[in-house]
Amino acid sequence: MNGSNTTRRKLLGLSLAAGVAAMVPSGFVASRAAAQGKTTVTLAQTGDPILNAVMQANNFNQLYERLVFDNLTVFDENHQPQPRLAESWETSADSKEITLRLRKDAKFHSGRALTAADVIYSLQQAAVPENLSQLRSLAQIIASAEAIDDATVRLTLSEPTGRMFELFELTPIVDKETFSHIEGGQNVVGTGAYIWKSYQPGNSIVLEANPDHWGGSPEVKTIEILIIRESQALIAALRSGRADAIFGLTFLDVATVGPGFNVVNSGGREAYVVGLDASAAPFNDIAARQAVAKSIDRERINKQVFRGAGTATSLWWAQGTPGWSEELSNYWKYDPETAKAEIAKLGLAGTKLPVTVNGADLVNRSVFDIVRNNLEAIGFAVEPQIIDGAEFNARNSSLTLGTCFLHKTGFGSLSEVACATATLHLRPGGGTHFDSQEFKDLIAAATAASGEAQAAANTNLGQYLVEQAFNLPSVAVQPPIVTVPGLDDLKTTNAFQYILPSSFSGA
Repeated sequence: MNGSNTTRRKLLGLSLAAGVAAMVPSGFVASRAAAQGKTTVTLAQTGDPILNAVMQANNFNQLYERLVFDNLTVFDENHQPQPRLAESWETSADSKEITLRLRKDAKFHSGRALTAADVIYSLQQAAVPENLSQLRSLAQIIASAEAIDDATVRLTLSEPTGRMFELFELTPIVDKETFSHIEGGQNVVGTGAYIWKSYQPGNSIVLEANPDHWGGSPEVKTIEILIIRESQALIAALRSGRADAIFGLTFLDVATVGPGFNVVNSGGREAYVVGLDASAAPFNDIAARQAVAKSIDRERINKQVFRGAGTATSLWWAQGTPGWSEELSNYWKYDPETAKAEIAKLGLAGTKLPVTVNGADLVNRSVFDIVRNNLEAIGFAVEPQIIDGAEFNARNSSLTLGTCFLHKTGFGSLSEVACATATLHLRPGGGTHFDSQEFKDLIAAATAASGEAQAAANTNLGQYLVEQAFNLPSVAVQPPIVTVPGLDDLKTTNAFQYILPSSFSGA
């Protein structure tokens, strides 16, 4: 089907649910919602979309982004790239040149035909630091991009890589004529199966089926995305029939929804993480960071917040991927007495510790209750900093979340090296302000490794990450979606759980 010779990798996340493989637009079957005659579907999430972070994989953009925007390619369940806007491609023998052939029937919602110039523009935007793409470093190795004609793009890379299709997977193709004005919510223009019709901040987004989509117009004609910030209000919306599917509940809240609803875990793997600023006291001292690593009760977080559905872990990537080991996954064992003694020895007992949490993230708010108790038990005086989603995102983007903060990161089908380069906080010089030449060298070695050498390189990188303890995973889990009957075949990407248009047929 194509000339790609991308290295086949195992998935980072849990296995795709049945039906997620049907994300490729050939021979679509109508969704159950469409088959049952629903022409409007209402989804609900806990925060507003982050429109200045379209290039960033962001959980508040997961519901609309793949519906409004198309991507060049998408990974199947075997981590092989499949066509979307790119119909086919060829990769040079040295992996430094990729030629993409684009669909000729794709149009922006403005009616303008997609061109090679739009693809080049979109990839260039992913390389701009202010646009917050987690794969910025990949975009930045594109040394030159040439439009051979309106439907052909040739990319020349400054160094060989087998990861370019990760960039294609996560970068939305945007309209070069309107993208600079997207933040106001009036110019959200893509080539996707749904057209962005309206947005009322704090209230809702309305999408309408694109009659001219290259994959066919979806049978579900209208999708409304409600903004409902509290868990009980989300549940009430589902029970009352106001919402057909709700996103962002904790597993404890899911258990209270009641009978007659379905819980879908169709993709995505999220790690819930405690970040520590390694550039300033007290966490510029590795001993203080390692004491915190011993203080976190990962098993309690998994049992209490996730009802045992996740995996308590000290390592970012999942079992079955090259470089994973039981030893690294269980590296930091819960040992509050030792941690308390170490904090006292460092003279940190009673130290005031601000901890920043995204108030719009209901799950992390629950994780925080346990982490707060853990930190106070070893001698810190925790000062909660619960901020709204917009402020959290702004501080997240500017790498100013503070001394200690809770966040989550999804990786799913991305490569192991993406764990150390994609997130704003784990990568060198990121939001935890940790950097070292050894860290960069280990990343470079893991990037270059292939075959049998890949596992060893990833093990070395993983060992360094857990020992340095500046970003501390607690639990990795597939996030739940709760739906009404008839909408339980929602399809998502394995990375970051974007809703796919094939959930609503005809795309």
